[in-house]
Amino acid sequence: MSRRPWLWFGAAACIGCLALFATLGAGSATSGDPVVVARVSIPAGTLIQEADLAALVATRPVPGAGSLSGLLDRPDALIGRRTVGTIGVGEPITRAALGGGPGEPGPLQPGERAIAVPIGLQGSSAAAVIPGDHVDVVASIAEGPIARAEVVAANVQVLSVAAGASGQGETDALLRIPARQALKVAGALGVARDVRLIRRATP
Repeated sequence: MSRRPWLWFGAAACIGCLALFATLGAGSATSGDPVVVARVSIPAGTLIQEADLAALVATRPVPGAGSLSGLLDRPDALIGRRTVGTIGVGEPITRAALGGGPGEPGPLQPGERAIAVPIGLQGSSAAAVIPGDHVDVVASIAEGPIARAEVVAANVQVLSVAAGASGQGETDALLRIPARQALKVAGALGVARDVRLIRRATP
């Protein structure tokens, strides 16, 4: 298991968004999965009412969009929701842009960090966490008689789960962590013998 924090997530997300925006901007797709996009620039804090839908959003087909999590495929899913950031013309409207759905992760807040933790091979019980779960991050330190386990971050939220950057079938969980605990997790990934996630019971 790799023991360093991953930086691949932001780069991968940017590449995916750029590819999606290019597809939307081209306007040439005639088939694909429906994606709700902004017809006009929508300011942060906008409360979307049913009467506003036709003026604010449109639905466009985007090939392969069904495999991307967090996108919306029906305009009526926006009714009664408030944007947490400005959404530009033509941009896909995501659940995160609306503060997350019920039980779903929303965007990072001031003082929070996102850090990826390897959680085992895909399909294993260790990789069975899903976005929205709350977990404890437990580090195993040293070996033999002096070995001990320590909780380095408690009750943190899983933002996403994706294939690890190693390309060896491992899964990474991206966690929402307060800045101080993020430093402890980063340190544990660098020096601990093992780092695991312990899933908490659903409230």
